[in-house]
Amino acid sequence: MIRMVEIYQLKPKPRRVAQVGEELFNEYLDKKRRLLKNDLGTDWFGRFLASLFTHVGVDDRLSFEATAKNGSSYTIYTMKNVSNYSFFNNTYYSDVGVFIAVGTSNTAPTKTDYALGNEVACEPATSKYNDGSDYVIVSASFTLAQDTDIYEVGLFYRMNYSVSSPYVCDVLLDRTVLDSPVTFPANTPMLVAYKIAI
Repeated sequence: MIRMVEIYQLKPKPRRVAQVGEELFNEYLDKKRRLLKNDLGTDWFGRFLASLFTHVGVDDRLSFEATAKNGSSYTIYTMKNVSNYSFFNNTYYSDVGVFIAVGTSNTAPTKTDYALGNEVACEPATSKYNDGSDYVIVSASFTLAQDTDIYEVGLFYRMNYSVSSPYVCDVLLDRTVLDSPVTFPANTPMLVAYKIAI
């Protein structure tokens, strides 16, 4: 997965305060555009990823519009409330989708991590894809009660796996550790954003 992580302080004036992976991400997109002109992810794929990388509450549903092989337009449901539990990312039993968490551990990430080292907050994520772009943006806002030095961010996917309690499990998709901490000031909105190349 080619991705970058950005952290923004939203008040008093929005500004980016940290990033991880920007140079590689931009180099990848540049080379992709120059060298792989005939290797394009479709807008439908971008919309699908954006739909999957969004938190959806209990009994909610999420969809996107796509044109099928036969040329007809369809509404595609990626998350939906279905009582017989036969639908991918069913919201009948619980909320599902992506969350972003922040924490204070500076322990190096490993491929077998399943949680942040010391999670202090976790928020539902939203996502967006602009037709014609090369990436999906997945983001979440945080307002912490006290000044906190954040060293790590994580991308989690909540999914249903059972029809009995507990209904869901949260799976860690990415854990990024910053080279130096970013202070999240008390009562100040902060935004963590993943850009994921398609």
